[in-house]
Amino acid sequence: MDTTIKVDAATRDRLSLVARERGITIRELVTRLASETLTRDELQRRGDQAEEYVRTRIAPDLSHQDLADAESVWRAVEAGEAPEGLPNPDRRPRAA
Repeated sequence: MDTTIKVDAATRDRLSLVARERGITIRELVTRLASETLTRDELQRRGDQAEEYVRTRIAPDLSHQDLADAESVWRAVEAGEAPEGLPNPDRRPRAA
């Protein structure tokens, strides 16, 4: 069953532009958005799974500070800033 979603003209125009650039319809764009966008619970689950993977296979001593540092770097990258390095580069012992 089809339904209508009401949006303002600017949003409709933006959806139209994005869909056209991707070679799909607005309907297909909205369908993809709804099916590919993760919910908060899904994001949390993926984050927990990734953390567990890293802890068991890569860095068993991964700390909460390490995760906070990584989040800080990721947010900077998302904001278009390129950090020079990790926030606390000397905190971890270097391999010999």
